[in-house]
Amino acid sequence: MLDDRQLTLDLLTPATSDATPAPTIIVEPEPAPPDTLAAVMERLQADTTLRPTRRRDLLSAVRRIVEVLERPPETISADQASLRHLIAAATSKLAHLDRKTRSNLFANLRAALVWAGSRPLGRWSGPLSPAWAALAASGLPKALTIGLSRLLRFLSEAGIDPEAVTPEIFDAYRDHLHRTTLGRDPYPAFRAAVRAWNTAQETIPGWPSVRVEPPRDVAPAVTMPASLVADIEAYLRWAGNDDPFAESAKGKPLAPSTVALRRRQINGAFGVLVKAGRAPETVAGLVDLVEPATLKTILRGYRDPGERGLTVYGRNLAGVLMSIAEEWVCADHAIGYKAIRKALRTRDEGLTPKNAALIARLRDPETRSRLLNLPRTLVDEAARWPKGSPRAAVQMQLALAIEILLKAPMRSINLIGLRLDRVVSLAVL
Repeated sequence: MLDDRQLTLDLLTPATSDATPAPTIIVEPEPAPPDTLAAVMERLQADTTLRPTRRRDLLSAVRRIVEVLERPPETISADQASLRHLIAAATSKLAHLDRKTRSNLFANLRAALVWAGSRPLGRWSGPLSPAWAALAASGLPKALTIGLSRLLRFLSEAGIDPEAVTPEIFDAYRDHLHRTTLGRDPYPAFRAAVRAWNTAQETIPGWPSVRVEPPRDVAPAVTMPASLVADIEAYLRWAGNDDPFAESAKGKPLAPSTVALRRRQINGAFGVLVKAGRAPETVAGLVDLVEPATLKTILRGYRDPGERGLTVYGRNLAGVLMSIAEEWVCADHAIGYKAIRKALRTRDEGLTPKNAALIARLRDPETRSRLLNLPRTLVDEAARWPKGSPRAAVQMQLALAIEILLKAPMRSINLIGLRLDRVVSLAVL
């Protein structure tokens, strides 16, 4: 029997003239990627390996995008990076679709492009590298797993181990998202990844010590006039100033996080206004942004496709811009704002039907009692498992989390970030 060394020598030794010639292997070249959506549809229609229902769904997604872009399919590039920008410019034409339908549409579009031979936009579907897999398996909560999933796969594909992570790598990841996200704004995904990373850095043992500066609020795609930028910054400084003795001090200053939210809201309102056809140079200050006719134009960009009226974000934005008019601009638009408030009341106030039905279940005393006693039930179950059982530890963690939320409701990301030595004060009774 040949050993590995002899086998290697035999493979490297050139064949002699009397040796049996090796069979010729012909490798068919891969077809060139399709250059237009018309070529994509032709390949899908000609592919006999696709199930009929799958072919129908993929073709339907491509045709839907062609309708949205309002261009012949022969003129629409199948390059995913180019197509992403075309779709982003026409996003408003998909606003009537609910989130699930939009998600399915873009998933089928991506699948159609890849199936037809277009190079995928860099989504790594392979396993995590051993180093990242070990960290992810060391107790990473589900909320952090969701935020970090794509980032960790990006790092694994790039061959970047935990000890090699630097802040500059996040700039590369942000650029990667911009180049590879099809059909939606990549900024929320990047922001969620940074927040999840910083939370993991504080709470997960062995996580890389690099802390990433949270992303700054994104500016609108169209450059603002300098006078508007100066007015916005002056307003935000005034709104966030906590010095009660400052001249014309705001009665209740805004928290830093609220100031950041106001900046995003104003930037977004300006972007919607410009997208609706308003020339950017005509918005010289906040006084132009909060004028009633202008405000109506902005709010039309936040119509709720599923119901009459505005989205929750749009309703909140309306209140913010009207408060800016009253507090900062000091403009008298009472009549115009009265009409806007009347229009906003066309949508029912309070909880959505789904949430109202969920809360209604707690009117049943037995159901309410089961919820309030759930932490103790979980603790009792954990006590029956063997000492040191990982399952028991997770059960105790879940019981504690539910007990905290029953006493002090908070967002899941804030719950994950609680630290006994920094945030929680324990009193020994």
